[in-house]
Amino acid sequence: MDGLTIVDHPLVQHKLTILRDRNTPVQLFRSAVRETATLLCYEVTRELPTELRAIETPIATTQSPAIAGNSGVYVVRTENVYALPNDAANIEQQRQALLQGQRMQGMGRVQEALKKSATIKDYRNKFF
Repeated sequence: MDGLTIVDHPLVQHKLTILRDRNTPVQLFRSAVRETATLLCYEVTRELPTELRAIETPIATTQSPAIAGNSGVYVVRTENVYALPNDAANIEQQRQALLQGQRMQGMGRVQEALKKSATIKDYRNKFF
C-alpha cells in the first residue's frame, strides 16, 4: 500500500506496550508518547534522500551525509480540531472542576484506607 509504513521495531513495540497498559502512570505514559513519536519519525524518514556535504570538523574538513536539498518539506494532515478556551471564566470553571475531581479522589483514597484498616461487620440483615 502506497504511503504505508509498517513499524515492527522492538523499541516501538515496547513503547506501545507501555501505552496500552492501563496501569501505566500518567508521567510514564506521556514520556512514552513522546519517545514513540520520535521513533516513528525515524522510521518514516528512513528513505529520505541524502547527499554528501563538505563540513569542517575541529580536526579536519570532511564529507558528511545530510538530507538532500536546501530546505525541508513538511506534510501536515489535520486529524482533529479542538476549541480552546478563550475567556477567563471558562478557564476558572475548568480549574474548579479539576480541583473538585482531586478532592473526590482524595476522599475515595481515605475511604479505601479506612476500609483496609477497619474491622467491618455487616448487620444489614438485622434491619431488613
